[in-house]
Amino acid sequence: MRRSYFIISFTAFMGIALATYAAIRFSLLPVALVNRSFIGARDFTESVASVEHYYREVAKQAGTPEELGKVSSLEVKRATLDKLIENALIEDELEARMAEEEIVSTVSQKIGALEEVKTREFSGAVLALYGISADRFRELVLEPKAKEEIFAGSVGGGETFEKAVAGLRSRAIVRILIPGLHWENAGVIV
Repeated sequence: MRRSYFIISFTAFMGIALATYAAIRFSLLPVALVNRSFIGARDFTESVASVEHYYREVAKQAGTPEELGKVSSLEVKRATLDKLIENALIEDELEARMAEEEIVSTVSQKIGALEEVKTREFSGAVLALYGISADRFRELVLEPKAKEEIFAGSVGGGETFEKAVAGLRSRAIVRILIPGLHWENAGVIV
């Protein structure tokens, strides 16, 4: 009896340890909970790194001192998380208004022209300017931008895109799990 208790306890402990390792290793932990979805650590950290890389590259190409190319890391995190939350809200709203197949089809049409241009030159330029692969650029930048355009096109009844997004933000239930950042007044604050 004691041996089977030990084996069961050991197996449960190893399962929990393995799941925790996998969540940390593959950045599956959430950094924010947004209504029915979450923003994963991988998307957040890659987006922040991409923005910081972009600022460094632009400063380098402009020949400005490196101090001008540096932006506050906390401000980059704040702005990036704010945009990721907005993207999640827009995606949730689109899913409520449209079928998943229709969203995927329309997104593919919107960024289809860029898919044809997806050459080594394009991939190299994205890597040099943003520090991420062309596929990750599509996931982190192009697809959310296409969904934003689809949402903007679906806004009607005299409402502007900005008012519609402000409405989504004001109704959102957001929990930020990053120390130093908070959701207040429909936005991320430091």
